[in-house]
Amino acid sequence: MRTLLTLFIFLCAYSNPVLKASKITKDVNFSWLLGSWQRVNEQEGIKTFEHWKQASKGLYIGMGCTLKERDTIWKEIIKLRRVEQNWNFEVKGKGETQPTIFALTKIENESFICENPENEFPKMISYQKSNAGLSAMISGGGPDIVFEFKRID
Repeated sequence: MRTLLTLFIFLCAYSNPVLKASKITKDVNFSWLLGSWQRVNEQEGIKTFEHWKQASKGLYIGMGCTLKERDTIWKEIIKLRRVEQNWNFEVKGKGETQPTIFALTKIENESFICENPENEFPKMISYQKSNAGLSAMISGGGPDIVFEFKRID
C-alpha cells in the first residue's frame, strides 16, 4: 500500500499544470464511466473506490479514495474537462494547490488514454470499460499499475 500511495503522490506532485490537451475533433461521451466503482484487485484490508458524475456537457468529475478500515488514507479529485476543442484529465490530491494535467490523446468506444510526458510518474493514464467492469492503468516512468473495478451502484 505504501508503494501505491507513493505513486499517487508522484502523480500529483510532478506535473505541468499548463500542458495542453490533444485536439479531439469528434464528439466525446464518457457516460460509460459514470457511477460508483470499487477496486477488486486491492490488498486485503484496503478498499479503493471511484465515483464519477457528469457536471455538464464538457465536464465529468470523479472522486477517488482509499480506505484502510475506517480511515481515508488517500483521496483525489479527478476532472475530465473540455477546453475548447481539447480534453484534459486533471488529478488533484488532498492538500495540493494545482492539479496534474494529462492530455486526452486517444479515445475509442468506452476507452481513452491521457498522457503527460513531462510528469515523472505516471506519464500515461488509461481507462477501459469491459463486461467485467472498469480497468484503469497508470504507466510510464515507473511500474505499470492496474486498477480493476466493479460497479457498485
